[in-house]
Amino acid sequence: MSHRGAFEIKMDVLRIVQNEKKPTRIMYGANLSWKPTQRILRELAESDLIRAIDANRGERTLKDVRIRYIYELTPKGEKVLREYKHLNRTLEGALK
Repeated sequence: MSHRGAFEIKMDVLRIVQNEKKPTRIMYGANLSWKPTQRILRELAESDLIRAIDANRGERTLKDVRIRYIYELTPKGEKVLREYKHLNRTLEGALK
């Protein structure tokens, strides 16, 4: 079993945020518990790699009211993720 370092976990979270906006879905997708997920989302937002959007603005159903924020990649986050994926493909090719 391979252990992920902090960098790999953050890249996983960026990858997941591409498709999942809700924090609980991000947590499940990254296989993290709640507190580490919150910490990582905060760090990524502070680094301008993701953006937290107030989910309670506008019309919401009762089911959605609990969600305080949804997340999306910023252009900087998209670039970082794209470069990370490119680097991984390059390294995988070189190690074959």
